[in-house]
Amino acid sequence: MCGFIKTQLRAYLADAKLISRDLWLYILALALVWFNFEVFSLILNLYLQSQGYGTSEIGWVNSLFAWGLSIMVLPSAFIMSRVRFGLLVQTSIVLFALFSVAMCTVSPFWAILGLALLSGTMLAAIRVTAGPFFMCNASSRERATVFSFSSAADVFAGVVAFAAAGKLAMLIDKWVGDIVVSYRYTMYIGSIVSLLALIPVVALKQARPLADEHTRGASWQQLRTRWRLYGRILLLGSCVGLSAGIIIPFLNLFISERFGLHSDVIGWLFAVATLATFIGAMAGPIVVRSIGLTGTLIAIHIAAIPFIAIMAYSNNLGVVFTAVIIRCGIMGMSFPLISNFCLELCRPDERGVVNAVTLFSINFSWMIAMAIGGYLIEGFGYTFTFNVMIVLYIATVLVLFTCFAKAERKVDH
Repeated sequence: MCGFIKTQLRAYLADAKLISRDLWLYILALALVWFNFEVFSLILNLYLQSQGYGTSEIGWVNSLFAWGLSIMVLPSAFIMSRVRFGLLVQTSIVLFALFSVAMCTVSPFWAILGLALLSGTMLAAIRVTAGPFFMCNASSRERATVFSFSSAADVFAGVVAFAAAGKLAMLIDKWVGDIVVSYRYTMYIGSIVSLLALIPVVALKQARPLADEHTRGASWQQLRTRWRLYGRILLLGSCVGLSAGIIIPFLNLFISERFGLHSDVIGWLFAVATLATFIGAMAGPIVVRSIGLTGTLIAIHIAAIPFIAIMAYSNNLGVVFTAVIIRCGIMGMSFPLISNFCLELCRPDERGVVNAVTLFSINFSWMIAMAIGGYLIEGFGYTFTFNVMIVLYIATVLVLFTCFAKAERKVDH
């Protein structure tokens, strides 16, 4: 057994050494942008709560951000083959940072909602290019490793963001004596960090995100002729987004309300949980080598269910946090492998539209789930909402079994 693991690990490291300079640079750029997103995911909910907004209102802010991310991915798939790559990504990075700053500066709730929507559209324009870029610049053997490395880099950025943002907010609060102002300044710093992503993007040697003429981005003809494949991908992505979005965006509020912890402690707890996600993302290609891509996706969704149940029913902080860590470690494999899985199902010329459909389905369903989740938590509590999450995980497994059984050989071999 140890010999098998060593063999898989050596193959994994060999693939990692083959990752090109441009791939590493784009992975770094995505991680810097994601740092800002993670700062906001920790602090924005607490910032809004400190101003008197309820869970349902906070849910709408998160939903509008996800809505912006959803509605922009399909247009971005069309735009990215028609607009210079550097211009598209650099403009999106700058506007994402500016909209983020404005969102935590303005006072009217309608303005916060509008800026959340705009921030989401700019993040979509950045993220939608990643999948086709990775598929074109990495070999079929390396792709699971590249997708997982990118996810792991994002997660590592999240570890740093969670550890730093919660502590920084408390330090600024001691200095200015106003928790609302301290939350706002912390988010300003996160936005500044995301602007640093311009440096690796400018350093890219590739003029376009797509390395060959056969990968041209989305077209209406593709949507008409391949709707069955896109429909199955849409269903799978929707299950993934619904199962995660129903309560995970409220996990910091769940910890705060059930155990009475402050943002600095929650930040460190989330940093550890995010570190577990990092380890899971890095381990994904090793597991894929053992049981295949399809089998890995099914196994991780089944394995996470008991730990969700523990979070639902336990009132012991240590037990709940252990369950959070393990569930994060298991699900750290999910998103990069889902993205890789969907892109392996299609032809090279379909990668733009398939990547857009995947992102759209996950983020649109995430948006819907957050809006529903806020009302479920207010009306029925966290335990009931965790149970809904379990049902959605089971639905994801059933979709993988029923809709992608014929594709399993192609994807795994």
